[in-house]
Amino acid sequence: MKNFKRDAVLFALIALIFCAGRLSIYFIFSEFEDSCVSFAWIKRCLQFDLMTAAYFILPSAFLTIAGAFSGREFFGPKKIYAVFAIVVATLLAVVNACYFFEYKSQFNFWIFGVFVDDAGAIFNTIREQYPVFWMLLGCALYSVAVWFFVKFLYGKKNENPEKAPLKKSLLFCAAYAFILFALLRGVRISGRPLQARDIAVTADEHMNSLIPTSAYCLKEEIFKFLTAKFSGGLKNFNAKEKDLPHFLNSVFRGEFKTIDEPLKRVSKGAMIERPSRIFVIICESHSAWPLIENLPDYNIIPNTKKMLKNSVFSKRAFPSGNGTMATVSSIISGIPDSGISVEGVLKKTDDFAFAKFMKHLGYSSVFYYGGQSTWLGLGEFASFMGFDKVVGGEKMGDVFGTVEWGVRDKDLFEFIEKSEIPENSFNMILTVSNHQPYDVDLKKEGCPAVLKGEEDNKIWHAWYTDKYLGIFIEKMLKKYPDSVFVITGDHPSRYKPEKIKRFDELDHVVPIIFVGRGIEKIAFEKDFAKHLDIFPTLVEMVSQKGFEYKTWGESMFEKSRQVPPLYVKAIVSNGKIVSLNSRELPGEMRELARRYHALAYYRSRNGEKLPEKK
Repeated sequence: MKNFKRDAVLFALIALIFCAGRLSIYFIFSEFEDSCVSFAWIKRCLQFDLMTAAYFILPSAFLTIAGAFSGREFFGPKKIYAVFAIVVATLLAVVNACYFFEYKSQFNFWIFGVFVDDAGAIFNTIREQYPVFWMLLGCALYSVAVWFFVKFLYGKKNENPEKAPLKKSLLFCAAYAFILFALLRGVRISGRPLQARDIAVTADEHMNSLIPTSAYCLKEEIFKFLTAKFSGGLKNFNAKEKDLPHFLNSVFRGEFKTIDEPLKRVSKGAMIERPSRIFVIICESHSAWPLIENLPDYNIIPNTKKMLKNSVFSKRAFPSGNGTMATVSSIISGIPDSGISVEGVLKKTDDFAFAKFMKHLGYSSVFYYGGQSTWLGLGEFASFMGFDKVVGGEKMGDVFGTVEWGVRDKDLFEFIEKSEIPENSFNMILTVSNHQPYDVDLKKEGCPAVLKGEEDNKIWHAWYTDKYLGIFIEKMLKKYPDSVFVITGDHPSRYKPEKIKRFDELDHVVPIIFVGRGIEKIAFEKDFAKHLDIFPTLVEMVSQKGFEYKTWGESMFEKSRQVPPLYVKAIVSNGKIVSLNSRELPGEMRELARRYHALAYYRSRNGEKLPEKK
């Protein structure tokens, strides 16, 4: 009986630790100032806390059940495991809170940046921004304190434990196993176990995202990463191969024999005079919120805002993914992000590749990146996808390596300005400066804002990129007046002023702006768009009539869409941007997104042919 009580105490402690971790995020971070706690939210949080705690005590429970039949107490192993479980649970809760500070999210796919990103740059950033030594010392002292606490809590070892009668042991163990079974399923006896999709209990996506415990979030991301990496990724979409024909026909509303069939397009003819040079500029963390009407005007990206005049643009466009590699690899390859790109280079198909089709239109291509081209194999990936040349920061002279991620945006743009850009060329540019460790001296650069702290410094790094973006476009138009530019962000910034943090849609949108010679004659604003719309929109602008191509996007000139704009976190439903984890989202729209991304995953891995019926 003593062991059962010890497990109950450990279980309660673990549940309280994860509950405290969640509450610390809720009360500390201003993202939740306008969020209301509901009974449904509390209930679902409690279910996740209890389920996670149940998984944590499983080893101790196994020893308890084994001891009930063997007459052994397993005092030492249980005590050691209790210390381990409490320390690990606490670390997960604390690190998750620190992670939230940086990423405005509980553990998500960015956690794998430690393993697949530029590890040196990441660890240097951590070392510079956090007191690593004191944190490690605190962790060691905490572990010692937990050891003494558990030693006190567990009491003394019973030197002569009596073996309980078999019937009594069976009764206790059966009851214990039944309780554990229900807890491990999320306090559910029948039906399916508690899952991530069950978090949509409120209309507030931030509150919903806070429901799972940090341990559960980490487990989910590890599962997604491994299943995607080892070809089991359809499980991430709760799908099987036999479902795909139905998915294809329901998503694209027709009867199709291959995945590519509904994605084929034929150009209607050029809308502007053929530009000699095309630049697609993907700015790190370039958000749309400074451009959106009815919000406080901080004038953070004035040059980008000025470009809206006489342009084809959308201020509410979805990025292709959550992070830089997910988004950029999707734009380059033309296939929606479905979790694969986190691995880095995947040479599965170039059937939708941006540069490949631009080559068919007569454009050579160069990919410029302010960081090192070997980052996640990005340069190799771009080459495979049809770029004739890749120029990483390491090829930009002595300025490379003077900052954490490669070269500053100023140096990147100046390098391209001084280069001879050939006629009939397509140039994609990826910037890096609006990123940790946010070490640009903004005051020295002439930033007009009064920066009151580190948060302001992070927010206003977008101004730095915008400054040199504006200078670059102005100079290039003087040098090559018949150029066309496309400006977007790889993903929204995680940092926003306090006054606008409550606007959920701002967490999902980036701008897409087409500007240059002739575009003023066809200028208009599109309500909603997504990154993969850039390619077909550009093709419809500049290609000859009858040009055949394939795309997962849709031209911004089209009045209606096959599929509403969507990405891995949100979808446009009834004229509004709604998070996929929001209770307000109709079930059929959530199902549409699931099927769409399952098709994208399968297409990335297996080609256009649908699986044969067995």
